[in-house]
Amino acid sequence: MNYEKKTKGELISELKSLKSKVEHFERKQPEEKFRRLVENLQDNYFFYAHNIDGIFTYISPSLTNILGYSAEEFLTHYSEYLTDNPINNAVEGHTELSIKGIKQPPYEVEIYHKGGTIRSLLVQEVPVFDDNRNVIAVEGIAQDITERKRTEEQIASKAHILEESLNEIYIFDAKTLRFIHVNKAARLNLGYSEEELRSHTALDLKPNFTSESFKELVAPLVTGKKKKIQFTTVHRRKDDSLYDVEAHLQLSTFQSKPAFVAIILDITNRRKMEEELIKVQRLESIGVFASGIAHDFNNSLQSMLGYISLAKIHTNPNEEIYEFLEEAGNAVLQAKSLTRQLLTFSKGGDPIKEIISVSELVTDSAKFASSGSSVKCDLLIQECLWQIEADKGQLSQVISNLFINADQAMEEGGIIKILAENINVIENDLLPLQEGRYVRITVEDYGTGISQEQLQRIFDPYFTTKQEGSGLGLATAYSIVKKHGGHITVDSEIGVGTTFHIHLPATQKETPKETDTEKTDGSDQKYSEKMDAGKPATSKGRILIMDDELKIRTVLCKLLRILDYDVDSVGEGSEAIRSYKNANSSAKPFDAVILDLTIPGGIGGKATIERLLEIDPEVKAIVSSGYENDPVMTDHIKYGFKSVLSKPHEIYELDETLQKIITLSN
Repeated sequence: MNYEKKTKGELISELKSLKSKVEHFERKQPEEKFRRLVENLQDNYFFYAHNIDGIFTYISPSLTNILGYSAEEFLTHYSEYLTDNPINNAVEGHTELSIKGIKQPPYEVEIYHKGGTIRSLLVQEVPVFDDNRNVIAVEGIAQDITERKRTEEQIASKAHILEESLNEIYIFDAKTLRFIHVNKAARLNLGYSEEELRSHTALDLKPNFTSESFKELVAPLVTGKKKKIQFTTVHRRKDDSLYDVEAHLQLSTFQSKPAFVAIILDITNRRKMEEELIKVQRLESIGVFASGIAHDFNNSLQSMLGYISLAKIHTNPNEEIYEFLEEAGNAVLQAKSLTRQLLTFSKGGDPIKEIISVSELVTDSAKFASSGSSVKCDLLIQECLWQIEADKGQLSQVISNLFINADQAMEEGGIIKILAENINVIENDLLPLQEGRYVRITVEDYGTGISQEQLQRIFDPYFTTKQEGSGLGLATAYSIVKKHGGHITVDSEIGVGTTFHIHLPATQKETPKETDTEKTDGSDQKYSEKMDAGKPATSKGRILIMDDELKIRTVLCKLLRILDYDVDSVGEGSEAIRSYKNANSSAKPFDAVILDLTIPGGIGGKATIERLLEIDPEVKAIVSSGYENDPVMTDHIKYGFKSVLSKPHEIYELDETLQKIITLSN
């Protein structure tokens, strides 16, 4: 170039132009390097620029990998691709401030992918100025953070689930055993704050473990032999109370460190239910046994009592042997009482329920049980006590048994408190009962108390702490309460006393109105126990006895003949039906029939009475059994019987019952 021919002004102009090109090149070099760098980041970033009207003027090719659009397709207004997520409400504000020359911090936007999916972007942009510091464009870089957001949301969701889980969840360092995180359920049950727990180790909560025993327990996890272990133990709360737990333990990684993750189930209620189930199973086992022997046992007692009665009849009451016979008879009746207790929790021991007043039940039972006792009974009965549907006789037995136990625990006398009150049972009460209304009867003494070891067995059949006793009283009480849909618990402390709580479900049913029949005692005569030379007054009649036991038929026939009855006997139902049918068509029909309820291998009383009623609708039948809780025995009228005799029965009971039904229609 010939600079000599140019004027000074031309040279100055060319120099200015050259300077401008150099400055532009220098300015563009970093920009081009930046663009090339961004465009090589194909997967997560793209570069963009838009004018002050919001129209894209440049998009780097990596856009396609992120949003599916080509660069040419995207050269429109930025708002066309925004979703309706509220997060996008701030985009316009950021853009306006950038156009005003105010640099913005990074912010998130949500944009539609060409395929219809949604992507999350982290945007950082800067205003572009001309020589006069006027904003002429906005340039930015967008990072695809969709996967990161999804991961964060998953982590947050899992963290929320972990924190709000009803199970106790613990995360603790695999080396130091110090807690890293403990969720809300665990903190609430333990009574510790999260800050307090961070200074504790897992062993602080597990009194049954030492450092060595725990190390041995988790060894299969550390060595990789097992992925998970399960075990039961106890946890200790802040207040030093203990509760049973089932632990599920895994070795994992938390915050880049090996950590144990423990899911803990509070099995306190489950343990209680298991204990209750064991008790029920024990009682069912003894119940099956009782059901099997009850008939034979009571038949034997019937024979014994019958022959004792025969001996008394033939003995002078003034002789010493008569006293011996009296004692023998009392022993038989005592054995009957024990059998009755056994049958109470046998299969046939279901309560015969009616609507009763708990107030009357408790008052009458306490009055009866305390008669002749040196202790004072303090009754506290809530006003407007709810009624229950129950077997009054069985529950009276329960209260009497508890009172007698309390009395025997207070040899020097004292006060036994009996409280009856209404309560509402809810799920959190830790009682194996359905939610609802219950009447709670509490029997509390201040006697010798019961050890914790003995408390575990106190409701077991035949277990007793007394030198004398059958060990059936509390087992019977437990069974009766359970069969009423209730629950019985006991608390005791040596030297302090014992408290029993009985929970019985309240009823919404109304007390049925009393009929004239119910107001009477149902007996026209009462036979005197002071018989002349052992021979009671009798009423003549023809009697048919059906019983599978020959010894019972023999003794009953002897007794009834002494009492001036005309008696025939048979061994089972088909014979009874035939005999009754023949007698009914003769001049000498039977005035009454005594039918044994259970005939092994033959027709029993229930089926026999159905056939007899077809023959004679006016048949006067008595059902007899050693299984007094059988539905036929407890509701004999329903099955066609006129009366009932529980084995073993005394001679006066037999005579009174016969006289009553023979004269029933006379």
